[in-house]
Amino acid sequence: MKIAVIGAGTIGEAIARCLKDHDVIATRRKIEKIKHLEELGIEVTKDNKYASEKSDIIILCVKPKKIPKILREIKQNTENKIIISFAAAIEIMLMKKIISKAKIVRAMTNIGVIVKEGFTVYATKDLNDKEEKEIKELFGKMGKYEKVEEEYMDGLTGLSGSGPAFVFTILESLMYAGLKIGLPRELSLRAAIQTVIGSSKLISETGIHPSQLKDKVVTPGGTTIEGVFELEENRVRTTLIKAVDAATKKAKIITSLLNREFQE
Repeated sequence: MKIAVIGAGTIGEAIARCLKDHDVIATRRKIEKIKHLEELGIEVTKDNKYASEKSDIIILCVKPKKIPKILREIKQNTENKIIISFAAAIEIMLMKKIISKAKIVRAMTNIGVIVKEGFTVYATKDLNDKEEKEIKELFGKMGKYEKVEEEYMDGLTGLSGSGPAFVFTILESLMYAGLKIGLPRELSLRAAIQTVIGSSKLISETGIHPSQLKDKVVTPGGTTIEGVFELEENRVRTTLIKAVDAATKKAKIITSLLNREFQE
């Protein structure tokens, strides 16, 4: 099975690295930026047509506005092939207007894929059981994965796709909080990182709701309730909800703006 990764930027390169045990071709306009992938046995090229022609599965990791152009460029090499698009906001029905004979998977992952800890969600109705098993194996090399209805994809783009930026902001804030109270920078950062890792793992492995775990930490008249009070007074919870909501709405706006670009 040969796989083309078209658009080997940050996410595309990470995906190519995760799949390096397969026969992978990666493309990028500035090919010098991905030449180092050859050391991993990954073929690199500028030629999207060549990569799509030689591959059984074509993974698109380009910006949404570039998808119509790329699809037209590779159209003749897509019949009965699996096309996995990681472009935010681009619906399957839009891609079908250009590559009607392809088997399309709409997917979204996040930057955690760099360390094989991404959360990949996908939607498709085109694949048979064998083909779906194959793409699940690919997604499994990138971290966790889950099949969802396509109607949830924009929301998951806002939550898990954009979410790492929100988590990084929280981590950075916790680190700065440590600096404010006099902790050394590296110690403060390590403490913040492990606190987030440990808290996330606790929820994941126990299945206990976050609010229940929070109540185990908050004691009457203790230190934690003072901090929780500040969070609630400054509407941190509301701000995070608004952040995910705003990212989701932006995905829907992108879809509407690009709709005309998919007309033949």
